Amino acid sequence: MPMDWKKNPANWEKLAKVVKGEAGWKCEECGMQCRRPGEPFDTHKRTLIVAHLNHRPWDCRRENLKALCFGCYLRYDAEHHAMTRKVNKMKRNSETFKQHELERDQVDASDLIRDSAENLEAFIALRCEPGREKSLALTKLEECVMWANKSIALHGVWTDFEGC
Repeated sequence: MPMDWKKNPANWEKLAKVVKGEAGWKCEECGMQCRRPGEPFDTHKRTLIVAHLNHRPWDCRRENLKALCFGCYLRYDAEHHAMTRKVNKMKRNSETFKQHELERDQVDASDLIRDSAENLEAFIALRCEPGREKSLALTKLEECVMWANKSIALHGVWTDFEGC
């Protein structure tokens, strides 16, 4: 799955280099010496990657970052990648949160609401036991998105954050 670099801060390259330097360009998990800048490429195994331990690319606190070799990174991230694949498959197949007709300036707000709801829908579907409560939670989530989109369609996007 390709990395979405837009989720990382603008100074990510510099920050990652600092983390790798502090680790001595060694994997902080297995201790493998990895390639330093300027060394010729020989194998992906010696590529050092900075991982977000909580899988949130915007969270760049030092305690959330760890320098890992390619193999350790793949092992560390395997469960998260599997869950992400399931969520994305559910999103592709979901008919629940399809786009309603909105003005151009309302689409971004509606997309954000729908994307957030799709993530919550996938979490509920994958983590809650089947039953009345799960069914109601998904139904109420669908209602929330419908009413939020109707509000945007009728009244536009609210931009007055003074009261927040």
